[in-house]
Amino acid sequence: YIKPAYKDQLPEREKVSIEKIKFFDPCAGSCHILSYAFDVFYSIYEEQGYNASEIPGLIIKNNLYGAEIDERAAQLASFVILMKGREKYRRFFNQIKKQNIQPNIVAYQNFEEDDKFNNATVLGSLINIEPSKKITANIEEGTLFAEKQKALKSQYQILGERYDIVVTNPPYINSSRMEKSLKEYVNENYPDTKSDLFATFILRCLELCKSDGLTGYMTPFVWMFISSYEKLRKGIINNHFINNLIQLEYSGFDGATVPICTFTLRKNAFKDARGSYIRLSDFKGSENQAPKTLEAIQNPQCGWFYTANQKDFEKIPGSPIGYWLSEHSLAIFEKSIPLEEIASPRQGLATTDNERFVRFYFEVSRDRFIVNITRDVAIQSHYKWFPFNKGGEFRKWFGNINYVVDWENNGRSIKSNILRRYSYLKTPDFVAKNQELYFREGITWSAISSGTLSVRKQDCGVIFSNAGMVMFPNKTNLASCYVLNTKISKVFLSVLSPTLNFNAGSLALFPIKIVVCDSISNNIDICINISKTDWDSRETSWDFKQNELIRGSPNLFL
Repeated sequence: YIKPAYKDQLPEREKVSIEKIKFFDPCAGSCHILSYAFDVFYSIYEEQGYNASEIPGLIIKNNLYGAEIDERAAQLASFVILMKGREKYRRFFNQIKKQNIQPNIVAYQNFEEDDKFNNATVLGSLINIEPSKKITANIEEGTLFAEKQKALKSQYQILGERYDIVVTNPPYINSSRMEKSLKEYVNENYPDTKSDLFATFILRCLELCKSDGLTGYMTPFVWMFISSYEKLRKGIINNHFINNLIQLEYSGFDGATVPICTFTLRKNAFKDARGSYIRLSDFKGSENQAPKTLEAIQNPQCGWFYTANQKDFEKIPGSPIGYWLSEHSLAIFEKSIPLEEIASPRQGLATTDNERFVRFYFEVSRDRFIVNITRDVAIQSHYKWFPFNKGGEFRKWFGNINYVVDWENNGRSIKSNILRRYSYLKTPDFVAKNQELYFREGITWSAISSGTLSVRKQDCGVIFSNAGMVMFPNKTNLASCYVLNTKISKVFLSVLSPTLNFNAGSLALFPIKIVVCDSISNNIDICINISKTDWDSRETSWDFKQNELIRGSPNLFL
């Protein structure tokens, strides 16, 4: 439990009897969340003086609700809930028979005759039922269709209800992996979150929640940062309240590297209230996540506990959830210009078949390979192989270009292969991107990194790729772009690109101040020359002449 930071900033919620609080998991699975909720409710009932023999039945009848598309998982969830009751009260099974206590767990069924539920086992809790559409009519027992009517009624009731608390660990399904009818439904009804089902369930839980109620989630934390979820973030910032959030470290779970966060939202918009945030990204390993979370709760001055006004996130381009940024850092975003205004980062060539079209430079004939050439000359030349920038390891200032690509006749073979592989494309330009910029001098970086960005000079005559992207500033703005090689870049990229992928869109938003200073430019040139000398002292460089160990010692072997 994280004590709210907004105690004196928000109105208190209406107080109601514990028996009237309804808790719903729309993706119940095998009851992990509802099982824990049972324990929490039990403690509350105990504190309020309820008889121990009454509590399990009251919780199961009044408080806990769940729904699931998998029938066996729903059966297991019901079993778990009943066994939780038996754990607390040993004569609970006798009580079940006398009071007809049944878990409020629904396994979705398809009903072809009902438009709402003719695809229920696929759409599940995404099906929208207005509260006024709940079925209240009694079922005539003993009839041929009684059981079917009961099942249909329960589905209308559970989705037509609005709950005090909605908590779930939703399915994580990218749009490319969605079943066809599910994808069509999400695209039509939740266009702002269509890229992944977990994001759609963030909105769906809010729809199922009462006004001023609370929703809780465990999801990938990519929704907090990447551009495809910008509309989702803005909707949350403007219409709801981020009550609290814990961002786990990448290796926060044993056996899986999943960028996870867990958070609660209050369904309402509140001005100037501050939410609570815990950032665990500096603590490696699953064994550190829980202890460091508890330490932060007990000691908010620990250094990884933050409070933030979510309206401040709008000061950052794209409105990422940058809760740890200082007021000074936020002010820099407001006063600066984005990098894209002086040097728009660009993606380049994806060959679609590197085994066929890419080689190390020493694997091809030198007669068919050339460097430092312009695009116009390359198109008209007889050369087949040209330097190819594929990113590479962490390295600043210069280097990392070891490959060549088959761009003979302006990439005719690659373009033909693209159109053959993607027959729906009218032109290969969507895959072989920004061809007009090939062979130009620029600043490059590796798209995939272990955590720190490094930018390098790319000489003219190089074709860049989607893994080794490039920006093209003019000479006046060159020094400003190389700020990306300083420590300050880590501060801003931690919110613009917190994953291991530095894409062109994230770098385009980096805050830049135009710097025109000869001494800075001279220092940049010195760094580039030192790095180039180091690179060319390796036998893997096509400009290699002499190993650095024997440089300056011509008589070493005489």
